[in-house]
Amino acid sequence: MKMAGKKETRIWTLDTGSLRQKDLELFQTGMLADVEIRCDDHIWKLHGAILCARSKWFHSALTGSFKETKTRKVILEETEHDDLDCFLEFIYTGSIDPQKSYPGDDTFVALLRTWKTADFFCHDGLRSLAIRAANDYAKELAHVLCTAFPAADYRDKIECLVESSFIPAVSLLYCEAMECLKPIFSPILMALAVAGTHRLSQSHAFQSFLEDYPQFAADWVAPRMKLVGMWGPVSRKRAGGLCNQCGMRRGRTVDTFRWVRDMLLMVLCDRCYRLPALEEWEIKMKVGGAKKSKKRSFDMCA
Repeated sequence: MKMAGKKETRIWTLDTGSLRQKDLELFQTGMLADVEIRCDDHIWKLHGAILCARSKWFHSALTGSFKETKTRKVILEETEHDDLDCFLEFIYTGSIDPQKSYPGDDTFVALLRTWKTADFFCHDGLRSLAIRAANDYAKELAHVLCTAFPAADYRDKIECLVESSFIPAVSLLYCEAMECLKPIFSPILMALAVAGTHRLSQSHAFQSFLEDYPQFAADWVAPRMKLVGMWGPVSRKRAGGLCNQCGMRRGRTVDTFRWVRDMLLMVLCDRCYRLPALEEWEIKMKVGGAKKSKKRSFDMCA
């Protein structure tokens, strides 16, 4: 006698987008709301079941041993209205729209504020989403900075990008109130700055910004200086050997220009050594950058 085989479980689901749209309508209309959220002069009439199911913070506030459990009113004084509205809409829809939630801010700034709000409400999902969105946006800007075919108005476009997006984001990130965000978002912005080094170095706005924010300037230089470590120190024996130029036994000075440009260690005596002109270094940077771009592509520009 054969045993009946285990039946397969078949599940059909409706497009979740339509359900999220209905949740958004609940958020906007407050129909059958049973909870009141207040921030400054703004009031949201929302639904305890949705808030508690999708937010640990609200679950604790509305089901724990707090007065809000009885009053069904939550008053938030440490949060900005825009930040709270963005978070509450995310709770209902699972998505964020920086331009809608923060119409006066750049996307980077909006995402920084979003992450900090998510951190306040202990929401891991929104924190992760803000980081992912910041990486995606940085990649978009990198395509602009790293383009191989700049248009006629490219310089103006770079100035606009620096002034409207990059500077506001870094300025906010380096303020004391956002100190906790630096370990998370600084690598994203720094990767963008390093990827666009050659373009940004030609920006007057960026140069002025470096003077106003020396800490960022130091952080920006650090990744570039790390490359020097790949060559290692010069041994005492090598530095005191023969001069590669005249062959005399009085070599002392390393020709850093050749070292950087050709990966060739040249030790010269004081008579043969010549300090390269600044123009030669600039030419080297352009040529070296072109060679490196052919060998491997930077992740941000992929």
